[in-house]
Amino acid sequence: MNPSKKYIINHITTIEDIEKIRSVWESMQTHPNSDIDHYLNLIVTRTNIIKPYIFLITSDNNPVTLVIGRIEKFPFELKVGYKKIYCPVIKSLTVIYGGILGDSSGQICKIIYTEIMQLLAIGEADLLRFNYIETDSELYKLVSSRPGMFNRDLFPVTNKHWRMTIPSTLDDFYKSRSSKHRHWLKRMERLLMKDFPDEVKYCCYKSDKELEKVFADLEYIAQNTYQRRIGVGFSDKAETRKTYTNLAQKQRLRTYILYIQNKPCAFWIGELYGNTFHLFSTGYDPELNKYELGTILFIKMIEDLCSIGDVKYLDFGFGDAAYKSRFGNANNTEAIINIFSNRFRSLKISILRIIIVGSQEYAKNILKRFDLLEKIKRKWQHRRVTLLSQL
Repeated sequence: MNPSKKYIINHITTIEDIEKIRSVWESMQTHPNSDIDHYLNLIVTRTNIIKPYIFLITSDNNPVTLVIGRIEKFPFELKVGYKKIYCPVIKSLTVIYGGILGDSSGQICKIIYTEIMQLLAIGEADLLRFNYIETDSELYKLVSSRPGMFNRDLFPVTNKHWRMTIPSTLDDFYKSRSSKHRHWLKRMERLLMKDFPDEVKYCCYKSDKELEKVFADLEYIAQNTYQRRIGVGFSDKAETRKTYTNLAQKQRLRTYILYIQNKPCAFWIGELYGNTFHLFSTGYDPELNKYELGTILFIKMIEDLCSIGDVKYLDFGFGDAAYKSRFGNANNTEAIINIFSNRFRSLKISILRIIIVGSQEYAKNILKRFDLLEKIKRKWQHRRVTLLSQL
């Protein structure tokens, strides 16, 4: 990039002004999370969002970079283990996942960093929050090192983001597995068919006309899942319905459901976007755990994606999980990272977080040294699920 270039930063904070740059946004978007229609849907649906906040960086009247964010009331959770001990609601400028569109080189990142720090200084927000940015990016290096000790995030939450290359055929998928893994995958389906002969059905729903049945079947499964008990995963609510309806009308939604004796028992939901299928959520009937229904349906989903032809990749979405590392063949590390303003309330949250999270990290390191961490985590998870199931 030419360092002598002059850059102009336009702040866009209304839906009307967003529509004026629609063509620019659509020419840059590459991920469903930063798709303009998805963004606008959330802006009008979520009650905690105060207003949009977009930076459009231009040079010689040509768009260079879009930074997609929003000003929102954000519940900042401080936990010890799974127990929430403090949850103040703080005014946050949240830069969404995949929200840096266009040029993200070093000079542009410095411009972005300078601009967001000025917004914190003038009180536009008390917290800046990046929802998962790559830890090897120039922007991450800036926001994790430049702010003062109590302003920057000393303990960013990191996760591996897994992806998988879609093979040409299901046979090619099996060939990419070890012989032991291949045998296990095929054995699971044979066992299911043996115990439920002619009673297993797989469906892939795509049309918006099928959504009422889809929502009912998904909720039937989700209400008993581990994900529901910890407050994540699919939930039949207004925001979900609007999002899924919009995607189905654009022929981008795929919902895979496995039925046994006409009862919905497992699901995978995702979105086709460009040459990638992005997974949203999954779930299965825990009473049929021994059949590995999620894995069986995953194989059927891969078979369907192979048949589409122009789908090259599967994106497993946020968070790490055993099945993602088992089937994924590429990953990068991403982090949620915060910058706290100099206001008293914001610094108070930052200092409390340093004390709480720092103490936990110290304890984890000791437990790791004695190979106790995973054992304790499993006990806590089991205890939490047991308590939640009794509510």
